[in-house]
Amino acid sequence: MGFFSLNHGIIPACDVNSLDELGGLIRDVDGVKGIVGYKAGKRLQSRYSLPVLVRTVGQYTEKPMIFDAQKEGNDVEFTEKDFISDYAVDGVKSLIIFPFAGPRVQATCVKTCYEKNILPIGGFRLTQEGFDETESVEMGDIDPVFGNNKFRGYISKDAEERALQVYTLMGVAHFIGPANKVDKLKDMKAQIKGQGIDPSFLMPGIGRQKGEVSSAFEAVDDCAGAYGIVGSGIYKAKDRTEAAEMFCEEALKFE
Repeated sequence: MGFFSLNHGIIPACDVNSLDELGGLIRDVDGVKGIVGYKAGKRLQSRYSLPVLVRTVGQYTEKPMIFDAQKEGNDVEFTEKDFISDYAVDGVKSLIIFPFAGPRVQATCVKTCYEKNILPIGGFRLTQEGFDETESVEMGDIDPVFGNNKFRGYISKDAEERALQVYTLMGVAHFIGPANKVDKLKDMKAQIKGQGIDPSFLMPGIGRQKGEVSSAFEAVDDCAGAYGIVGSGIYKAKDRTEAAEMFCEEALKFE
């Protein structure tokens, strides 16, 4: 079956304020069929340290924790190697990478993950608008100095294609794909499959960012795996168990 216990499922994003809230969230949803793991990141790591975060998750579940360092892969090669080596010592078993620092840093991150028995999860495209040069956004709501002017994203339109090529050449098979940008998700899938990799997609952007489980899973239904990453749609719900069941029911239609 691989890293996850199912080929389709839901991964709650644990963007909560404390370890008590983290434990409560896992207790509420861990028994729901279709919950396959948990994503935890920089906020709880910064407050409590990474070893404590890993240990806390392990106290409540046997399901895997995906560590999201909030865009790992953006320092120089030797520093990234040290970071990932430290994550391994701290107990991390899977890591999301977003290599905006270039191909050598990207390859170093992936290689170090392999050396340290960490599953690399390849990311590149973010869920918000204004990410690449094909997308323009207004910013007057952030500061009136911008007025009604539109600003293009900074990333070149072929950057993702080049990053995916590095991932596939190195055998990466798990990827972050935007659930709220189905056309981009399909483009990613086509390129990865064209390189001989049958990918599994972990897909944020569901709920508050307008992505839907059904459309995202349909887009990658011919892939090895599909997993929706859901944050506030679960952890801010009045009944978190019920919310998790709703998302999982949708995901498991594709199992």
